[in-house]
Amino acid sequence: MDWTNWVAIYAAIISTIVLLWDIIKWKEESSVKLKITYRKDMIIIDGSLDQLSKKHIFVEVINRNQNPTTITNWTAVVYKDLKYFNEKKGGIGLLHKNPSPNQPLPYLLCQGMKWSGLMEQDVFDDYKNKIIVFEIHHTQSDTPDRQIVEI
Repeated sequence: MDWTNWVAIYAAIISTIVLLWDIIKWKEESSVKLKITYRKDMIIIDGSLDQLSKKHIFVEVINRNQNPTTITNWTAVVYKDLKYFNEKKGGIGLLHKNPSPNQPLPYLLCQGMKWSGLMEQDVFDDYKNKIIVFEIHHTQSDTPDRQIVEI
């Protein structure tokens, strides 16, 4: 083999690596990245005394990618223990019908946009010492974004 064959082999290896790298970058850029934050024990201050005694769970979702997605539901699943959570069996599902009157679901979430919602915390009083998982369902994923929340 002369030196031109070695140069051709080297060029083929480098171009294959670059192609694979571009595929990885494209896949990363095309997937939706949501930043989801939950806060418990939130109190609404709107001037009414009855709201001061109620605690809420606040969720904030920010789309950190250039691709838009539509948030379709905010749900909670309560599992008896970690075994049931790992097997995804036997959970009690809770669907919040209207978590955000100002931003009703379904809600289109474009790049950099934020959606927020509230859920009354006393809904979970019967589920102390259980595993509570909040899920954000959106159109760019077949499975919801899940996060265990301590209440």
